[in-house]
Amino acid sequence: MMMRTLWLVGLLGVTTALQAAWTQDYEAAKKQARLSNRPILAMFTGSDWCPPCKQFDREVAHSERFLGYTKESVVLLKIDFPQHKLQAPALIAQNEALAERIGGEEFPRFYLLDADGRVLGKLNTGVQRRAVDYGDYIFQALREELAKVVRRPAKE
Repeated sequence: MMMRTLWLVGLLGVTTALQAAWTQDYEAAKKQARLSNRPILAMFTGSDWCPPCKQFDREVAHSERFLGYTKESVVLLKIDFPQHKLQAPALIAQNEALAERIGGEEFPRFYLLDADGRVLGKLNTGVQRRAVDYGDYIFQALREELAKVVRRPAKE
């Protein structure tokens, strides 16, 4: 019984840590990006109504593989537009302002932003890829866009 309890406590700790990797606070994401010298991966999602968004959340967003890869390469920012979940008015205003400034219609959509919030690139999720699963497809799109960002000269 004790081992089972310890296992559950450990599992809950891992789950909480995985979920903590994503922030919904844009200013905190920019600060973290600046401190870590990493771009922000901004995901626009409809977490409770969009089927591909739900699939990304279920299969990719909290997986050890995805979080292990992104931990060293990007800061994760979730910009959510739920239809059935309540959000704080400040969060709604932040997300609407980001959507208006950055644009786009499809969900989910992914952008790389610099520490000042400027768009560095958009993950191309509208092309065919040889992928073993949805997670692999997203990994390929992220790697492609990160490679472009790394090759760009720094802005003065």
